[in-house]
Amino acid sequence: MSRTTFRSAATSLSLLSALAATALAGCDGGDDGDDDGDHRDDTAPLRAAIAAAPELLVDVRHSAVALHASLDRGERVDEADVTLLVEHGVAAVARDGEALSIDLSLAFASVALPSDLASGELRLIDLDATTVAPLTCTATWTSVVAWCGGTLDVLLTWSLQDGDRVIPLGAQSLRGLEVSVAAMLGEDTLTLQLAGDTEGTVWSWAGIAELRDVSLHVMAEAPRP
Repeated sequence: MSRTTFRSAATSLSLLSALAATALAGCDGGDDGDDDGDHRDDTAPLRAAIAAAPELLVDVRHSAVALHASLDRGERVDEADVTLLVEHGVAAVARDGEALSIDLSLAFASVALPSDLASGELRLIDLDATTVAPLTCTATWTSVVAWCGGTLDVLLTWSLQDGDRVIPLGAQSLRGLEVSVAAMLGEDTLTLQLAGDTEGTVWSWAGIAELRDVSLHVMAEAPRP
């Protein structure tokens, strides 16, 4: 998957929100005599579905993270794009008034470090990411979608494999990931999407190693209650 793929996913989510906003504006602009309370009642099925969903399973076909990694070797700086593919994961979504609250737990497939960054056959393994705290944002609601945006702080645990040797790298915090969130009610499913691009450094170590320019897309689904 390319970085363009993730940016397209984020753009699709923004377009979805724009379409939903247009639909909501069309409802509010009519002369059918409905009051605001009627429009709020239209969102009851979506609110009920969110309240009833214990967790949503991440769709690994449409979920991944792309980022840019660099390593300062003194005489030169080596850089490479890295894609982390999700092997499995769960998401939790809750509602507090007009706000959505999102928790994530993701496990990524191991990834061979690009030759631009490492010689030999080094791999990152045991890659797991969980939200430090739930992302909470005040949402705009329609009958079929609620959406909002915020920043996500993620705790990443990982290890480095060098042949038969495994070196735990400890837990690292990736902070300030900017995402848009949409909870969508379909005929048979409740779908949650998170997508976004965060420019700049999200993690660094001693001025030597750096992760930056993160593109994230996660899709999770549960049967409609």
